[in-house]
Amino acid sequence: MTSKEIIQRVIKLEKTPRLSVSLLSAGAWTLNQSGLTLEQALAVGPQRIAESIAKTNEIVGCDIVWPGSGYHNGSSPKRVGNFGPFFSWTSR
Repeated sequence: MTSKEIIQRVIKLEKTPRLSVSLLSAGAWTLNQSGLTLEQALAVGPQRIAESIAKTNEIVGCDIVWPGSGYHNGSSPKRVGNFGPFFSWTSR
């Protein structure tokens, strides 16, 4: 079953073969995976931002993309944890 089919079933409240997956409140984290800060993302333009979002969501295996969340996290987060390419968190 494709991601699209899973999301369509979830919306209809139908059974799915597995839980649907998405990154939430991860906009800044997603950009960071491509080496961009929020400030840098504003300068590189929408094409590069879209590529970064699509690539990271594909790597993580998201069924649906939630690109607008996480931009309220502040302009210069300090990394305090890193658990490989998929898990990290930041703190001010």
